[in-house]
Amino acid sequence: MREIRDELRQIKEYSERQDYRLLQIDSIKTAISDAAKDVTNSLDSLEKELALTLAPLSHLAKMLQQDQDLAKDLTKLIDESVFQLGRKLDDISKTLDDLTAR
Repeated sequence: MREIRDELRQIKEYSERQDYRLLQIDSIKTAISDAAKDVTNSLDSLEKELALTLAPLSHLAKMLQQDQDLAKDLTKLIDESVFQLGRKLDDISKTLDDLTAR
């Protein structure tokens, strides 16, 4: 009978240790879950902050592209104007040459 009591006591102690281990495991799982939520929230916040930070840079990049396009257009216009001015100067020069030759 004493052996049975000892075995029952050992089984009870083992069961209590197992229950304690299960509680520890649940506690660890909860801590991991909470940490994962914190990381997810932090990443979401960083993503929003990054989007807010990059939005003005994106706008600046578009403005810079527009400025570059405008500069190209102005360069073409200036080149065309210089070419036309050169032709007119040639015409004036020829006219002057013709007038002085008479």
